[in-house]
Amino acid sequence: MITSDFYTPGDEEQINRLYNSVFDRNRSLKQWKWEFLDIPHGKSFIRVLKDGQDIIGHFSLLPFQVCNKDEIVLTGKTENIMLHHKYRGRGLYTEFAKESLELAKKEGFKAAWVTFTPAVETLKRAGYIEVMNFASSHVYVYPLSSDVFVRFTTRRLGSWASPLGAGLWLAFLLFKRAGKPRIDIEECTLSDYVSFFEDKWLPQQSRFSVFRSYDFLKWKFVDNPYGIQFRFVKFRYSDKVVAYAILVERERSIYIEDILYLDEAEEILIKAYPNLGDTNSELLTYTNTNDLPKILQCLKRGKSDGNMLVKDLNGDSRWLDPAHWYYTSLFKETID
Repeated sequence: MITSDFYTPGDEEQINRLYNSVFDRNRSLKQWKWEFLDIPHGKSFIRVLKDGQDIIGHFSLLPFQVCNKDEIVLTGKTENIMLHHKYRGRGLYTEFAKESLELAKKEGFKAAWVTFTPAVETLKRAGYIEVMNFASSHVYVYPLSSDVFVRFTTRRLGSWASPLGAGLWLAFLLFKRAGKPRIDIEECTLSDYVSFFEDKWLPQQSRFSVFRSYDFLKWKFVDNPYGIQFRFVKFRYSDKVVAYAILVERERSIYIEDILYLDEAEEILIKAYPNLGDTNSELLTYTNTNDLPKILQCLKRGKSDGNMLVKDLNGDSRWLDPAHWYYTSLFKETID
């Protein structure tokens, strides 16, 4: 008999086993606990679908506070949408998700949302609406102080590429860089980041974005059990700090996970990073992988399709208007 219920302690072993099977991952119970039980700002909303005593499906909302200058609202990041393959094609999951969303509404969630999900059609049948469809700019970083740069130049310029060829290519990059604002990057602390968010950025913000409390950022970026290293940095232009950002390095690539800047600094940043306005993501190229010196130049660009779907749970039309969202990679996973 197929039944649905709330998560109870002990279910995590079956839930995690189902997750690893459906998504071909190797997530540990420690990692599951961090994501679903250790998250601040509220209790995770976790529902399971059962056949007898066996968990065959899962729907959850992680408690994410979103905010603008006037309000802080509880929303749910839709997470681990999954159904055992033997039970698909019967419409079971759509009804399960609809039922779960009604219960989430009663528990105080004002909206549910998800980004970069393969389950678009499933969630649309459950009432989610696509409010954004975009391509995220992924820019890859090659440390110019290593032989990686020479190998890259060889691929681009052919067999004649030598230290001389690499030098010519670097000169070309610097020529392209001419006329763009010179921005220095300096490391900062988590407390610095939160202070800028609370004192400077939030009071001017009319759009909804993730509430960046100290506890939330520490949970997501410091206590993360996946061994991913994040850096908190500030951008300085003409002796004035114009932005703060959270960076992550993956496979010699540096990505901006989050960026905060005042309206007055937007023009400077857009000139320095032309793609910044697309998805608040942009390339940083470092001259040394062990340091945070000057930004030089984009070497390679790529794109991947992305989207954001939202389910309104309290009759607020702003949830369905992309103009009311300030989107950064904070809305995405940090474990990919």
